[in-house]
Amino acid sequence: MKGRVSRRDFLRAVSAGTCGAAIHTLTSPYENMVALAQGAGNGRVFVLVNLAGGCSHNIVPIYHGAYRDENPTISYSEADSLPLNAEQGLHPSLTALKACWDTGRLAVCNLVGYPNPNRSHDESTDIWHRGTRLMGASNGGWGARLTCQMNSIFGGVSLGGSNVLITGDCNPPRAFASLDQNAFGERGISGASSRDQAFLRITRDQMNIDSAPPPAADNYWYVRTQADNLAASLTTIKNATNQPLPDISPITFPNTGFGRACQNAARLLQATAIGTQFIYLQDGGYDTHAGERTALANNLTRVNGGLNALIATAFALGRWQDLVIVTMTEFCRTFENGSQGTDHGHAGPVLIAGGAVNGGIYAPAPTPAETTSQGYYHNYHIDFRGIFHEVIQFLGYDPGPVFPEAFSYTRLGILG
Repeated sequence: MKGRVSRRDFLRAVSAGTCGAAIHTLTSPYENMVALAQGAGNGRVFVLVNLAGGCSHNIVPIYHGAYRDENPTISYSEADSLPLNAEQGLHPSLTALKACWDTGRLAVCNLVGYPNPNRSHDESTDIWHRGTRLMGASNGGWGARLTCQMNSIFGGVSLGGSNVLITGDCNPPRAFASLDQNAFGERGISGASSRDQAFLRITRDQMNIDSAPPPAADNYWYVRTQADNLAASLTTIKNATNQPLPDISPITFPNTGFGRACQNAARLLQATAIGTQFIYLQDGGYDTHAGERTALANNLTRVNGGLNALIATAFALGRWQDLVIVTMTEFCRTFENGSQGTDHGHAGPVLIAGGAVNGGIYAPAPTPAETTSQGYYHNYHIDFRGIFHEVIQFLGYDPGPVFPEAFSYTRLGILG
């Protein structure tokens, strides 16, 4: 399904439903002067949302009897979800994504995974973040291999902490605890006391004093240059991202961790001069071994509120056509256990929303036969790297170096 949606139509639809790690990454040897030009690429922006913990398939509930028999108290019917077709719907909390679906701008990919599945949180997350099934065969994460192709030192930004995804030795994404004016850069070092933060500022100032004049070109002068670059870079992004966002009544960013991260993503979307094209967000709490129905509703209400405001802001900025939002999770989950929860599974759904998305369902939901034969969807229909391939091409970059390991991939045509 295809079509264009106006900001007015989107607002009407959603209204109805509704770290300081920069100090470490900006002083590495490959940094020269502050570089903010977008260079290669086309200005489009990819927001990756990690639903950490292993999100249940009930994010896009299945309606047939075999699935509901296996999930007697935690599944959803057409009556208590947001139907997409006769076989499948969206979780009732995801009204913002349903508005995207209604205008042809949401794609649903079922049974997304990778070969030889791993049901460990850490190892499966590592596979998704490295983009390789061969553990240890890759240097760092695919997010860093993507931003290596970007000229801007802020080409990639993580608002969801530091992890393998953004680790690399060539212009990796920068992790910021916050972009707020009163909690930025050295004042926003995650986990540091005010005394620790003051010590960091004094240390940086003392580095400048000690290295002028430089007693050794390869030593103090280098340190001073990098400290100056850090200060200039942080000042640039702070100023660029602390401009007022459009006032969109009745849409506001929720006062939650994920809501504030989405607000910071909107600031990056607005600050086109710094050239950010890859933004990582994370929301946790999806390891629902018990009481899944309540926990999932609470989690997805939080996510919906943040994405609702981010999408509305993209419309207001005239950037909806440039934005693509993709969800991920390390694995899906089994059928209902004895605690009205679910356990570790494998392949599950990925959702893609954006102004250039060709909406629809790109791999069918598990059939009754698959449901009864695979208690945790051991088989997968789409390799997750194939989806990211198409998104990277949408950004104007080469996915080959980002995912160098060979894998089975048939182009889906999600982005037009």
